[in-house]
Amino acid sequence: MKRLVNRLSGACLYVLLALVVGMSSCEDDANDWAVDKSYDTLFRPLTFDKSATDATSVTLRYSQIVNAKVYIFEFYTDSLEFNAENYVRTDTILKDTLTVFSVKELPEEELRNGEEKVEEKYSLIESIKMLVHNKYYIVILVVDILRQTYSAIINCGIYYMTYVLGKAELLGTFSGAINLALIVGLAFLPMLVAEYKGYYKLNFSGYLIAAAGRGIVIIAGYMGNVPLMLAGTAIGAIGMAPWQGNLNALVAECSEHTFLQYGKRIDGTMYSCTSMGLKVGSGLGTAIVGWLLNFGGFNGQLKVQSQSCINMLHFMYLWLPMIINILVALLLTQLNVEKANEKLRIQKEIGITK
Repeated sequence: MKRLVNRLSGACLYVLLALVVGMSSCEDDANDWAVDKSYDTLFRPLTFDKSATDATSVTLRYSQIVNAKVYIFEFYTDSLEFNAENYVRTDTILKDTLTVFSVKELPEEELRNGEEKVEEKYSLIESIKMLVHNKYYIVILVVDILRQTYSAIINCGIYYMTYVLGKAELLGTFSGAINLALIVGLAFLPMLVAEYKGYYKLNFSGYLIAAAGRGIVIIAGYMGNVPLMLAGTAIGAIGMAPWQGNLNALVAECSEHTFLQYGKRIDGTMYSCTSMGLKVGSGLGTAIVGWLLNFGGFNGQLKVQSQSCINMLHFMYLWLPMIINILVALLLTQLNVEKANEKLRIQKEIGITK
């Protein structure tokens, strides 16, 4: 249960921070910044002190904030630089239950023994071989490319809003519905991970909901029912929230899988899949939009597009996102990396090697 229950990474918090506007910027002193009163109970800095328990342990005491629901602590081995390669763990503590969800990129035995993370000194070819032999890395990479392709296509929805719905300004309304739904989904993520006892079933179920949401958008789109389209869009975004919130935690599990197999850590190389997915997916999605518009006969000089172009816009904005969500859901059935890691740990404990 300890291994399965949340390795929630800082990504969940960062996505929330990116979506909520009006936040105060950080200064050098973590407890000396101006706080917007409207967000005072949400993102207020804590006053806390620390005392060493022994050589490898420390006790933190922090002040309680009224109406706070969770306290999130990130631990790094550097000093206020927050470099990804120096990341150790994130603890999210629920106020009412004091339940702790931990994210660890280092295994417990290394943390317990006080060992430092070994610097990556493997050749490019050796690293690529380890990546290719980790099927979970491949699945995460393909899913992230599809996800970024999906986002690029949705962001080009201005064509659908302009030439099908007749109101270009609706793009902002749909974007707002997506952002609001993501905030709601991410807020419940810690509770959902605990309920599902890990990420595997949660992510798969989430993308089934996402596909269903886009199905509603298809029906509403052909009906011309904008409110129903907005509802389907929001449902789809809520379904995708778990993956967006726990992606980095899954990459950490994926990196742990390579370590358990080969005894070598390539954490930095493994995390490259997120940046690669962003670049490849965004480029691919934008290119697909251009290809489909050209194939459908889009003419930017016309105020009213041809029927073949309208049909292509329906396919591009209504059908293609749902198809992508279905493909992602199918891929997620192969992403039970947590169970695979548990099996490898058991084999390691009883002395069975691959």
